[in-house]
This record gives sequence, C-alpha cells and structure tokens, in this order.
Amino acid sequence: MDVLQKIFAALQLGGCLIIRDAMGQKYSAHRVVVRSEKWAVWFG
Repeated sequence: MDVLQKIFAALQLGGCLIIRDAMGQKYSAHRVVVRSEKWAVWFG
C-alpha cells in the first residue's frame, strides 16, 4: 500500500488532505504566500 492510500485510509469521514509545495524565500511572492497561509489557518 502506498503512502497516500494509508493517509486517506486514516482520514476521518469527510476529512481532507492538503499537500503543500512551499515557494522558496528567494521569491518576492513568498511573503504573500506566508501571509495568506497564516490567514487561512487563522480563519480555519
């Protein structure tokens, strides 16, 4: 069984998996990404 299958099997009913590919800090858009992620976590 591959890793993603195990993860999906472990999720609660209606749960979701979020896979994030981080942008490097050398990009100017990085600050925008960090800020939006903080807002998303804060608002749920």
